Formats: sequence, structure tokens, C-alpha cells
Amino acid sequence: MSALLVVEVSPERGANARDLPQLERASRLVKEAITLDDNQPEKAIALLKQALQIYSQVNKSVDEFVLEELGGLYLQIGQYQRAIDAYEKIVNLSRQNKYRFLEQQALNELGYAYMLSDNCPRAIEIYQQALAIDNPELSPIENNFTSLSDMGTCYEHLGQYQKALEFHQQALAIAKINNGSNNGSINESINGNIDIKNSLIGMAEAYTGLGEYPKANEFFNLALASKERLTDGNDRAKIGLGNVYKKLGKVELAIDLYQQAFDIARQNNIKEGEINALNVLGNTYLELGQYQKAVESFLKTVEIVKRTHHYRGFLTALNGLGKAYEKLGQYNLSRAYFQASLAFKMQSSDRD
Repeated sequence: MSALLVVEVSPERGANARDLPQLERASRLVKEAITLDDNQPEKAIALLKQALQIYSQVNKSVDEFVLEELGGLYLQIGQYQRAIDAYEKIVNLSRQNKYRFLEQQALNELGYAYMLSDNCPRAIEIYQQALAIDNPELSPIENNFTSLSDMGTCYEHLGQYQKALEFHQQALAIAKINNGSNNGSINESINGNIDIKNSLIGMAEAYTGLGEYPKANEFFNLALASKERLTDGNDRAKIGLGNVYKKLGKVELAIDLYQQAFDIARQNNIKEGEINALNVLGNTYLELGQYQKAVESFLKTVEIVKRTHHYRGFLTALNGLGKAYEKLGQYNLSRAYFQASLAFKMQSSDRD
């Protein structure tokens, strides 16, 4: 979970004395929720919703912090519309209270939720709103970097790779300035800076989409060259390199890189990285006609999701299993996984 400001109860916050026991109870609920393991998101959501109900009755000033936690948990379990609803409420609250920093942060979170729900045009509109906020007290690396970087990713998803490259380049420029290395080389500035590293990976992915494979290879390897225990993003870079080699027809090399990505993610307990690597392996085996191997990869994804409740990539695995079992002639299993995929997709768009 993200860091959450748990507001302690005090009469100075405008609460009536009769409200204090309720506020203390709400505070305990929030604290319990944020101490729960990531494997219990549903329980955490239930606790936060109870706390939110109390706060909304007696102390609206902390609503946005509870909503932020709820939004993140809804994203984790794949309920994107509910996450969108939560972040939209934060945006409205922050605008009412003129919390410009919080508004920009909430817009970035809202944009990310739209991106995960496959509505990149709407996500781009939201990120543009975030960038339009002009406040000298805001930190560009915390907000403008996020907006620009995620807009680059959105344009990748839309297949507009030149635009994606331009936004990743803008994000890189901000990351370098923030790191105090805008006049140095990339090699000198990347170590220890995850934002610079992620920008390089984003640029490499855009170059892959543009078919500029030598450039893509160069930037992926540049990102991987970072030191000082900066392993974050290495799984994504390895997957990206694998995609380059697959485009070049070197499928065995690609598979080896995808496996390396999975190993890196597992060593660093990055569940999304494990899922992404397994899904790209599964899809590669589908393309090769190795359907049993595809099944094995996608079933590993399903097992991770069941064990950890990290639902991003779940839809890809369910669809992949449906396709693989269809090719293997196991039509009942194929139908079951396609039906599960449809049910999960409908759940992702449910509203409270």
C-alpha cells in the first residue's frame, strides 16, 4: 500500500466531543487496514470502507487519504471502475479544498486507472489536466514526470510510437534535472535513479514499436547497466529485449530473456513482473504452436494471482488458456476459461 496519512483525532479538528469515539474507531480501522498483508486486499477494502463511512459523517477532511488507499487496492484486484470512482472523488475533494498538489497527484492516479482499464484516450486527457496545473510549490518530478511518462506508455498502447518516444524523452529530461545531472551523460546519471531508468526503458519500447531495433537494443542495455542495487525495472527491460529479439526472428534468445525476466522478478518479489514474464512466455509459445508449454506458463500466472491477489495480467492468462486449450482440442476447458475471462472483464467494470 502507498503511504497513508492517518489523521489522529483531536478536538481542534472541529470534531464534537460526542464524535471522538467514532473517530478513534475509524482511525483504528485505517491503521489495521494498512498493516494487512497484500494478500488480504478484500479485508483491507472492507475496513477502509467502514472507516470512510465514519469519516464522511464527522470529519470529511480525511476522506481523500482513505480513498487513495481504496483506489490502490481496487487496482490490485482488477476492479478498475471502482478505482476510477475513488480517484475521481479525490480529485473533486482536492479541488473543493484547493489542495493543488493533491489534485495533481490524484489526476495522475486517475489517469493510471484509466490506462489499466484500456481507456488510453481518456487517460491522456486526465494526464493533460495534471500537466496544466500551474503551482510553483509542486515538485515536477513527483507529478509532471509521472504524467509525461504515463502519457508515453499510453501512446505506446495506441500504437503511436513516435508520440510515445517524444513523451518519454520529455520525462527523461525532467528526471535528469531533478537528479542534478542534466548536463551529464546518461551513463553517468542513471545509477541510483529509477525515473531515469524507466524513461530509458520507455524510449526503448517506443523504438521497438518504430522498428528501430538497434536503438531499442541500445536503450534497453543502457537501462540494464545501472548499478547500486537498482534492480527495479530489470524484468521489464529483459522482456523488452526479448521482444526485440523475437521481432528479429531470434525466438530462442527471446524465450531465454523472458525466463531471465521471470527469475529477476521472483528474486525481487515483484509479482507483476512475474505475471508479465509468464504471460509473454505463454503468448510466445502460442505463436510457436507449443500449446502445452503455453498452458503451463498461463497456469503459473493464474496460481500467482490466486495466491497473491495481484490481478493485473489475469485477463491475458485466462484468454491465453482459452486459446491454448482450443488448439489442443480440449473444448470444455477452453470454453470454461473464455467464460472466466468474460466474467472477470465484467467484474472489472462493476460499480459499487
